[in-house]
Amino acid sequence: MKVTYISHSGFLIETENCLFLFDYYEGKIPPLSQEKPLFIFVSHWHSDHFNPEIFSIRHEKVHYILSHDTRKHLPAGISPENLCFMKPEEKLDFTLEDGNEHFTVETLKSTDCGVAFLIYYRRKYLYHAGDLNWWVWQGETKQYNSNMTANFLHYTKPLENLDIWAAFLPLDPRQEEWYSKGFLHILEHAHVKYAFPMHFWKDYSVIPGFLSSPEDSKYQKTVVNIEQEGQEFSL
Repeated sequence: MKVTYISHSGFLIETENCLFLFDYYEGKIPPLSQEKPLFIFVSHWHSDHFNPEIFSIRHEKVHYILSHDTRKHLPAGISPENLCFMKPEEKLDFTLEDGNEHFTVETLKSTDCGVAFLIYYRRKYLYHAGDLNWWVWQGETKQYNSNMTANFLHYTKPLENLDIWAAFLPLDPRQEEWYSKGFLHILEHAHVKYAFPMHFWKDYSVIPGFLSSPEDSKYQKTVVNIEQEGQEFSL
């Protein structure tokens, strides 16, 4: 399995038999094998997660799996055949074109908009959080932060004690001292092999900053240190 960091929350995962593209909105998409089916995921309609240019990607075997809230934001005249919308807490099975393999997509409700994606492929779980994060802020009211906390803990309950091969999780410096709150919760409550930070707004320093703190340094072998767009990782 090869993972390419594109930008922000955008990643391309290439397996032996298929391609998964998540939340593309900017950056250079690597060359795509035309022999492997391409599954494009969009977690919600926000412009830093959803770029309509995904409908211009030239690929003979492309499929779109979009959060239900993107429906109202599709460009006029766009209605590709291989497109499905998913609501929170849904589950769909997809069969590869050769008919010999399939994978399952489950959605979790987000604490912001749309969904998070939990994919089960070849006995491995892949998790892309979208904007499902513990969004507490210094300037918000106590009631807002309390509601956010309750929702985050509830919505991420399905991940508890789950063996996740690769998790793509927000690590947002805008939250200041609470920037790693949601990220760390997933690492503490699921069994994550590889954790890919995302949504850090090109501030790559948050990753070594997280790993340098005494309480978080134990995740040195788990957290992937992304340093630039286009960086590739072999898992």
